[in-house]
Amino acid sequence: MGHKIILALIFLSFLTFCLFKVIKNKPEYLLLLGIRGLFSLLFIQFINYLCSLNQISSVVAANPVSLATGAFLGIPGIVLLYASKIYLL
Repeated sequence: MGHKIILALIFLSFLTFCLFKVIKNKPEYLLLLGIRGLFSLLFIQFINYLCSLNQISSVVAANPVSLATGAFLGIPGIVLLYASKIYLL
């Protein structure tokens, strides 16, 4: 295994452990994450719709990564996704 895969597995296991601890203590947080993720996807679709009306190509797609970013970080996470995509183009 490459070192990047090992680091990713360590990070994902730590993230899973922390998320399990938070959800075990506050189960309503899982509902909050779901609602924030749903609203973030709706926000991304709205921005992509506005871009398509103005013949601008959309740079962020609705996928599991953008769902997770929107669920954990909210609107600043979505802005971060758009800013990083525009900067990397």
